[in-house]
Amino acid sequence: MSILITELECQKCGHEWVPRTEAVNKCPKCKSPHWNDPGHTAMSPLEERARKWIMAQHTLLEYQIIFHYRQSPDFTLPDGRGFEVVPIGRERIVLYGQQWQRLLDNADMNYLLCFGESDEPVIIPMTELPLGIARWGKYWISWYHKKEVNL
Repeated sequence: MSILITELECQKCGHEWVPRTEAVNKCPKCKSPHWNDPGHTAMSPLEERARKWIMAQHTLLEYQIIFHYRQSPDFTLPDGRGFEVVPIGRERIVLYGQQWQRLLDNADMNYLLCFGESDEPVIIPMTELPLGIARWGKYWISWYHKKEVNL
């Protein structure tokens, strides 16, 4: 009688392991429940730019940066710092109600990375983020669905 041992690989962080049970719920390294679902781990082009920028700035390897699919913060570093990524359109940074609420609720959220056409993002510390439609430097920051946000 032969036993087939299957080695699994996380699609998110690349970790390989031999499971102890048949039902695998998450990757043992990055704890992602979507370890075997590439659709849940796919980054948008904006998130990919942010990940490359974070890796270059902090001299980290790809697997050291944890990407959170549809959660806030978008990226977490090993030291606990969190980064949310948003686009800039015509000197305007727009946050949506649900995203805004997740940012306010998450204690690990430290920085808002805002990418426009430049490769260098605008970095806004969460402590300096205005609580409303206001200017931050030369950028207007606003959000939609304000009624959904409990401030």
